Amino acid sequence: MSIRVVFAIAGLEIGGAETMLLRLLSRLDRNKFEPMVISLSDDGPLRGRFEGECERVVSLGLTPRDLPARALWRLAKLLREFRPNIVQGWMYHGNIAGSVARVMGPGDPALVWGIRQSLDDFEYVKPTTAKLIRLGARWSGRPRAIVYNSHVARAQHEALGFSRISGTVIPNGFDISDFSPSAEAGESLRRELGLSGGVRLVGRVGRYHPMKDHLNFIQAAAKVRLRHPECRFVLVGPGMTRENQELAGWLQKAHISDAVCLLGCRQDMPRVNAALDIAVSSSASHEAFPNAIGEAMCCGVPCVVTNVGDSALLVGDTGIVTPPRDSDRLAAGINYMLEVSEHDRRALGAAARARVVAEYSLERFAASFSSLYRSILAGPLEGGHSERKA
Repeated sequence: MSIRVVFAIAGLEIGGAETMLLRLLSRLDRNKFEPMVISLSDDGPLRGRFEGECERVVSLGLTPRDLPARALWRLAKLLREFRPNIVQGWMYHGNIAGSVARVMGPGDPALVWGIRQSLDDFEYVKPTTAKLIRLGARWSGRPRAIVYNSHVARAQHEALGFSRISGTVIPNGFDISDFSPSAEAGESLRRELGLSGGVRLVGRVGRYHPMKDHLNFIQAAAKVRLRHPECRFVLVGPGMTRENQELAGWLQKAHISDAVCLLGCRQDMPRVNAALDIAVSSSASHEAFPNAIGEAMCCGVPCVVTNVGDSALLVGDTGIVTPPRDSDRLAAGINYMLEVSEHDRRALGAAARARVVAEYSLERFAASFSSLYRSILAGPLEGGHSERKA
C-alpha cells in the first residue's frame, strides 16, 4: 500500500521553496507514495507545473481577510477526504495550518514540518510570519520531524526555541541532467543579448528582495568594471527589469546601466546558467541553501558567494566565499575568478559540478525524504540527526 502524503504550502508562486517541492514530487516513487498538494492561497503561476507532477493539487484561495477558522475547516475537510499517513508542512504557514487541521479530522497522521530559510533576524520577516515563527517555536514538540534544508537554519531556529530533538537536515537537490555544461548555451545567449562571443558574463539569479542584497552586487559590479570594462553583468529573476525604478536608479548611480542585462523571469534557466562565466550570490541574510548557486554549479560555473546560510558549505573549495554586505570583498572575489586562467576557471567549474553530483543530486534529496517518511511510519524517529543521507 502506498504512503499518502499531504504537502501544505502557502502558495504556488515562483520561489525556491516551491521549486524544491516540485523537484521532490518529480522524484517520489508513485509505487510507494501518493502525494497531494494543498495551497493555502490562490493558484499562482506554478499551478500548471504542480499539476504536471501531482494528480491532486488543491488551492484554497484564501486571502488575509479570510477567517483562520474557515481556512482550517476547509483544510481539515480535505484531510478527512484524503486520509493521509503524513501531513508535511512546507514552510511556516503550511506547518502551522497542517498542525491544527490534522487534529480536526479522523485518524492520526504523522506531522512533519519543513523550514527552508535561515533566520539571521526578523528584519525582513513580515509581522504575520514572525508570529507564526514564534508560535512554531512553542509548538515544535508536536511534529515527528522538523526538516531544515541547511545546518545554519537549523541552528538559528533551535536557538529561538525550536525543538532540538526532532530536527534533521536534508539539503536541496539539483537535477544534474537538466542543468549541465553547454558551450552552445553561451553562444546563443550572447547572440540574444547582442554581445560578441568573447564577452564574459557574470550573473546573479534571484528575485528582487532586500535579503538578496542586489545593491551589494551592483556596487561590486561597478568596481569590477573598472578593471574589466569588457565584462557584462546579468540579473535574472522576478523584478529584474527596467520597470523596477529602484533597481534602475541603483544602476544609474553606479554608472553601469549599459553593462547590465536585465532578463526578468526566464523559462530557460538551464541555458542561462550554462552561459555564465561566473555566478554570484550577494545575499545579506535569510539564505538557507541557494538553489541558484547549486544550479550554476551543475552547469560547471564557478561561484562567488556571501557567507550566508549554507552557501559556503555548498560551494566548498570550488568557489570563493566573502562576507555579506561587503562590496569590496565581493568585487575582489569576482575579479579573482575573471583573472585566473581559462584552464583554472574551467577546472573549478568541473569541480563544482562534481561536488553537486556527489553530494546534492536530486535523487539523493528525494531518497532522503522517502527514507524519513518510511522511518516515521515504521516507529519512533530518533532525534538529533544532523543530516539524513540516502
